[in-house]
Amino acid sequence: MIEIWQPRWKDRTVLIACSKVREGINLIRFTKTPSMTGVYQVDSDVIKQCEVQSNGKIKCFVVPLYELVEVD
Repeated sequence: MIEIWQPRWKDRTVLIACSKVREGINLIRFTKTPSMTGVYQVDSDVIKQCEVQSNGKIKCFVVPLYELVEVD
């Protein structure tokens, strides 16, 4: 499970640390976003096709929010 404080709202993306991405399905939980309390999933193939940027400290994949699927 990858824990992220909140999405980057200005461009509706989520920054996922490159070091935390595992093969297959990756589960994501937002810890400081009251409007997104569920668990979301995204495949590693989708993540790895996204742009890589620095968040100021580490390299991250910039994944659009629409790629995340809420898990029931």
